[in-house]
Order: sequence, then C-alpha cells, then structure tokens
Amino acid sequence: MKLSGTDRAALCNVVLLGFFALGLGLSLLVVNFRTAIVLSQPVELNGEGITVSLPAGTGWQSLPNWTYEQDNSFTLVSVFKIQDRSIAEVRWQLQLAQRPLPAEELLAHYAARFSGQAGEMQRFESSVSFVWMYLFPRAAQEELLLALCPLDSNRVLLLQIRCYAEPLYIRELFEFLAASVAVNPDPRRAEGIRMVQELAQKIQTDGTINPAAPLSYLIRAADGTPLGYSRITPADSGPDETLPAAFDVTTVLRERNGAGRTVQEFRAAPDLSEFIWNTTRLARRKADQASLHRQPDGTLKIQDSYGRRESYWPAPAAVPEILLPAMARQLMEDSAPEILIDLIASNGSIVPTALRVINPQEAAVKVDDTRYAVKVDFLHHEDNYEEYYFDAELNPLGKYESFPAQAPRLWIRTTEKELLFHFGNLFDAPPKSASLIGGPERLVARPMDALIRQKGSPNG
Repeated sequence: MKLSGTDRAALCNVVLLGFFALGLGLSLLVVNFRTAIVLSQPVELNGEGITVSLPAGTGWQSLPNWTYEQDNSFTLVSVFKIQDRSIAEVRWQLQLAQRPLPAEELLAHYAARFSGQAGEMQRFESSVSFVWMYLFPRAAQEELLLALCPLDSNRVLLLQIRCYAEPLYIRELFEFLAASVAVNPDPRRAEGIRMVQELAQKIQTDGTINPAAPLSYLIRAADGTPLGYSRITPADSGPDETLPAAFDVTTVLRERNGAGRTVQEFRAAPDLSEFIWNTTRLARRKADQASLHRQPDGTLKIQDSYGRRESYWPAPAAVPEILLPAMARQLMEDSAPEILIDLIASNGSIVPTALRVINPQEAAVKVDDTRYAVKVDFLHHEDNYEEYYFDAELNPLGKYESFPAQAPRLWIRTTEKELLFHFGNLFDAPPKSASLIGGPERLVARPMDALIRQKGSPNG
C-alpha cells in the first residue's frame, strides 16, 4: 500500500503524539515513585550521635535497631519484598575502625569487594558530605549504589542500595536517605578522650597500671558457689624495654571436663601509644592463642593460631579492655559522671563502651566496704555490662559481670591463702609460652568470638 503525503504527515503526527504520551507517562511514573518515597522515623545509634532513616511503607521490612557485626561495625537494614521476593535492599553500616584515608580512596576500596563495572564517583552534600557511585554487577537487572561518608574517630558511614528489578528511583532514594542523616557528636566521647589522656599521663609519672604486688580475686556464681579465680601479677617488660608497663593476668574457671585457663600478657609504652597483648586460652587440652600489637602509627595488627592476619585502625583513644579496671578508677578520681570510649577486646574487636558513676546502693550486688561504684555498659549488646567496686581509698574490691543468656559472675578480692583453699589442685599454672613475648612477628593468636556471640562478653 502506498501512502500519500497527507497520510504520511498524519502518521508522523500520531507517532510524535505517541512519543509525547510515552514521555509524559514516564515522567508521571518517576514523579509517582519520587513522591511515593516514605522514610521511617530517625533511628539513632546509641553512643555515636548518628541518626539515619530507612524506607518505610508497604513492602518495606526493616530491622528496628542497629546490629553489631563481627567486622567491627553496626548495620541497619531494610528490604523491599513482593510475595517473598526481594526487590531492593537498603543497608546502612557504621565501620568503627577504618583506615584514615580520603573518601574517594575508601569508596574505591569498599567497591572492590563487589564484582562489576564501577561508575563515576560523585558527591552529594547535605548535613554531611557523601561520595557515591553506581556499580553494575554482572547479574542481569541488578544495580548497586554505594555511598560513603568519613566521620571522626576513624568512623566511616556506608550506604548500600541494591535493586534487583528495574531501578527507576534508586538515585532519588539515595538522596532522600542521605539527606536524612544527622550527626551530633556525643559529648561523652570528648570526655572519654580526655580521660584516656589523663590515664596515660599518670602511667608515665607513677606507673599506675603496674601492680606492686599480686592481686587475687575469687570468682563466684550468683548463689555464692566458687567458680574460679583470677590473679594479676607484676611482670618484667621482657626484651622490649620500650614497653615498660607490664603485668600478667591468669584466670581459671571450672568446667565440666576440667578447668579452663586464660593467661594474658600485657606490655605497653608509658603513654599507651603502643602495646602488645597476648592471650592464651587452654580448655579441654586445646590451646588457642591471640596476639594484638597496637603500633605507634595507630595500626592494630592481629594474629591468631588459625593464621589470621588482619589490621584495623581504632580511634586514637581506644583502650585495651585489660585496662578497664584502671579506667573505672580514673573515672572516680576525676569525678566525671560519665564517659564514652572504645574498648579493644582480646580478639581485636572494637566495642563502644560507656562508663558512669553509680550509687553503690543501686549496684547489682552489695560488696562489703564499697564506697564507690562504676557501671560499664558495652553498647554492642544491651544485656552485657559490668560493675566495679572500690573502697574509700579507691582500692579495688571486685566486680560484677552480666552476660547475655548466661548466669552472672561476681569477682571478690581475696587472699592467695583462700584461693589455695578452694583451688589448690588448679592453682599451679602451666609453663608460660615464651614465644608469646618478643615482638609481633613471633606472636600467634586466635580470634576470640566471646565478644560477639550471643552468650559471650567482651572479657570472655
């Protein structure tokens, strides 16, 4: 069939009208998607001064709270589902110990974890500044948007938006979510940094953390049953004279098939700029070892008996958990009501931790001669905390430990004579492994998951 000129003109008009209608329809569709973006109420991360929002509305299923992960981070996730099929996912993540690098380098490092072609880096400015990019995985009909915002104390806020269907509004969703971020630094952290500096100064002047004589603690169950003991003993700094602050801790707990023994060796520079902390756990004839080396440049190197070798960059004022009793006493001496610090656990995990002075009458247990008490809340789990008790001269009397899904334990300062009475058959420690001293290259370790697992605690 042959068309006349008039027919061709009419057909062109119809086609143009169709394109116009299609464009208008797509525009309306995008507008509808954009106006359909509904965000949740801000979700705060306790102790970090950070609040973010998640997508809300029909189809979106979100976690109610931030969750602590094994890679030293907190995550918050929302998933969009249709008939049990995941269509999109939004994931916030706060990394607690990232290497201090420019945002673009950090984003490139983060993007390298995913396979696919990376797009151009761009910036989005709101209350905080994000660097972001598209990432196109090899899977069909999948698109990923990665965004990153560096924060203080070696923190990095990450945002990941993944779409498994046609991503019509992934850019708009990112902008809404990024604009929802609010960062208000917690004043308790500045107090914590100041107090860590004061503790370091005190160590340099009077050797605060070096015990003059052994300290012994009897460990009891809630019903008073003796469970084990712990001894803190002064020690030589070993071959490395640059780490003169030195002590050892041996903790023995009865188990069904014998006794579990933990031996810790701690050596530190007077200003805490460097330390070597070795942990050996013996249980059921198996030995697990862990070694942490905090270097003067801020790097925390971790080695383990399974061959793990990792590096983290904790906040400059992060404190090894083995010094937590000294921090509790420093809080009392400084008369500060509450502080916030990062604790480094014996497996290298970083846990934000709040310390506050409490009335001894409000303590979980009543310990004789207690005049002062400090409560320690480990913010990775709401049911994990400790209390430290001191007499009128701020001498340590003991501590109370509360664990998730486990019975609590009470440590009471005692004499070696009483320990021999209760645990004479367990009292002789096995020979110390000399290979644990002498430099990080000779140290081996195993990652201790007691901090992360549901039935654990930061001090294992």
